[in-house]
Amino acid sequence: MSHLERLFSLRTTRSRAVLSGCLIAILIPIAMIGAFNLGGMFTSFAAQSTISFSSPVNLSADSSQAQYPWVASSGSNVYVSWTEAAHGVYIRVSNDYGATWNPPTTKPATRLSPTGGTTNYPVISANGSNVYVVWTQSLVSGGNSEVFNCGYGHGYSVREVVNAARNVTGMHFPVKEAQRREGDSPVLVADNSKIRQMLNWQPRHDDLNFIIRTAWEWEKKNKP
Repeated sequence: MSHLERLFSLRTTRSRAVLSGCLIAILIPIAMIGAFNLGGMFTSFAAQSTISFSSPVNLSADSSQAQYPWVASSGSNVYVSWTEAAHGVYIRVSNDYGATWNPPTTKPATRLSPTGGTTNYPVISANGSNVYVVWTQSLVSGGNSEVFNCGYGHGYSVREVVNAARNVTGMHFPVKEAQRREGDSPVLVADNSKIRQMLNWQPRHDDLNFIIRTAWEWEKKNKP
């Protein structure tokens, strides 16, 4: 399969382990090990060429029940986030592969979530210098739920996307055109005016060529 075929094929994988009262060892390229139990959120590390690991370090460092740890890394930076139910979502950051942490483990971790409600399932992702954390949090004091469309507020046809991909990649890949399926709508575009008005949100990269070019560059760099 070529780079471009992989780029335009949708493949998703996801794994998560939520553990209570036990330990887990995870081997990843930077040789981090995470250990989690009811007493807190722990981590230990080792050099990649060894099989000996340091003693676990308590990252949560409190008496609350730490749960749902999530780790992400980018270069020498390691980011660990977790939830402590009504106490919120917390994060610690290491810039030296997990040898030391900020804030130091002698001080409280950085709280990300606002006060109130119960937080669950933080998910963290790192991309270069950008770090993203999302989580669920119950509403407080009878607040209203809202549903938002996150998008550009305008669409592209399949042919426009194909032509943009050809122009950006310089590859004239084959395309087989067929009749529209019965019942297909000619145009479907999500209205993002609500999230723009209520949250002052706007997409960062509203440019089809930029989106394809950066995805293509990543694909060439990271896929054999």
